[in-house]
Order: sequence, then C-alpha cells, then structure tokens
Amino acid sequence: MKNLVLLFAAFIFFTNDAFSQNSYNDCPYGYGLYNNSGICGVLSIKQILLTGKYNTSQIPSLDYEISANGDLAKAEIHFSTDGINFSLAATNTTVDNSVSVKTYYHNDSPRQSYEKIYYRIKGVDLAGSIVYSNIIMLTLKNMFGDIKAFPNPAQTFIKLQIKDNLIGTAIKIRLLQSDGKLVLEKSLRNATTIETITLPLLANGNYIIETQTIYGLKKTTIEVLH
Repeated sequence: MKNLVLLFAAFIFFTNDAFSQNSYNDCPYGYGLYNNSGICGVLSIKQILLTGKYNTSQIPSLDYEISANGDLAKAEIHFSTDGINFSLAATNTTVDNSVSVKTYYHNDSPRQSYEKIYYRIKGVDLAGSIVYSNIIMLTLKNMFGDIKAFPNPAQTFIKLQIKDNLIGTAIKIRLLQSDGKLVLEKSLRNATTIETITLPLLANGNYIIETQTIYGLKKTTIEVLH
C-alpha cells in the first residue's frame, strides 16, 4: 500500500512538472498537447497544405487547404525572402467553419524585386492554438533572364531580344564602361521583340548593359571589338 501511495505521488509530481514545462508553448504543427492556456489535447486544426505559383499577371497566387474541426479563427499569410525570417503579408478572418476541409485563395502583392520568395500559412483556432503549413518557394529566375544582347562581340550596334512577358512594357537601358562611367542611355516605352541600339564610337573592351524592367535590374556584359 505504501508503495502504491509513493507511485501515485510520483505520477502527480511528474504530471505537474510536465504542465509547468510546456503550458506556455503553442501546439506545434498539429501534434502538440499544450497551448498558452494549458493542455489542449488534439488540435482543432489538423493540417494546412499550401501550394502556389505566379499567375499570368506575374502575381503570387496561393491556394491553401485547411482541415479543421470547426474552430478556425483566422489564417495568416506569411512571406520571407530567405525562408527563415517571415513577415505578415495578409490575414484571412472570413473563414468557413461549416465544413471540415476548405480551400482558400490569396493573390499577394507583387514582389518582383525578389528573385525568390517564400510563403507559409499560420492557422489559429478559437482557443489560440497555432498550426503552420508547409513552406513553398516561388522564383522569378526565368523572368530575370528575359533580355539577351547580341552580337557579342559587338561593333557599331547591339540587338536586344525581348521575351514575351516584357513586350509592350517600359524598359530603361544603360551602357556603362567597366569602371561604371555612363556612355549611353535609352528608354523604351513599348518594347518590341527585337530592339536595336546604335552604339557610339567606343574603344575595344568590356561594357555593361543594364536593363531596368518591371521585374528589376539586370546586368549583362558584352565586348566591343573593332
């Protein structure tokens, strides 16, 4: 009997210790047992699955499916430029708790100054427990390679080959010496498939072509050889 009492006392001690150690933690990823107010058991948010892509207007378009038990309070859309440090992009409070599985859609603000952008969803239930989705990465890599310069080496002119996603847009072109000195500047209001740039009389050597587009700044090196 004495041993039974001691065993019960030890159980109470370790149980209370577990509460004290973990009660301040969020329920992580749908598998935790504690939230900020104490034990929460099985979370009402079971899973969040996130997918995304750039749409035809080059806007980040996100789809996220939330499986929950009818206690979803809100979903936060987070973005990051390094996949580690995330910031709030938007909050969805118009959630539907009448179904157990629901897909939501979000078109984010243009973030074309970044070649790579990361997203995740933070789900919060009515009890304040938190579940995060998977992290996805969207890339503008193909869009940053939209302009090609030829011939290379060049003599008296260069041609710029413009891909479809930049046709009809404004492009600012600058030609620089290797030391950064500006030798030519031109602005295109409505770019076409091929743009010809007449070069001034230049010494032989390497030059930098800067193209500023709606997707950011790109630099390309060409050689002038007479």
